Amino acid sequence: MKKFEESLKIEDNIFELKENCIIEYLVHYFAPCTGWNEHEMPAGTKFCLDGIMRDDAMYMHSIDNDSIDNDIDFYEILSEKEKRRNPKMSRRLGGFTFFITEKQIEELPIHFISGSKERSLEILKLYRQKIGITE
Repeated sequence: MKKFEESLKIEDNIFELKENCIIEYLVHYFAPCTGWNEHEMPAGTKFCLDGIMRDDAMYMHSIDNDSIDNDIDFYEILSEKEKRRNPKMSRRLGGFTFFITEKQIEELPIHFISGSKERSLEILKLYRQKIGITE
């Protein structure tokens, strides 16, 4: 499966938010649990697709955000948010993983810097076919 995912060149798909958008993320704790939340990311935030999460979503990571306020540290902002939300687990906070669903790829106001919306949707379709899920 790894070679198949590598052949899709998922990371060639880089996009920028054209306006502020709600982006979902997983919250990782140094414990046998992971949480989920969302955050309003500012216009100009750039993301690179980073791999298949599930049949309708891909992982992504924030990249080269020179076009927005350089003082923004997403890890710090999300850490503070999660510490307020779940103070008992705050010492076990390990990090965050952004993801985007197929529906969000279709509907969010995003501009592709490289790759395309169509290619991103095609990748999800090819992945579903590979794992045997038909539409």
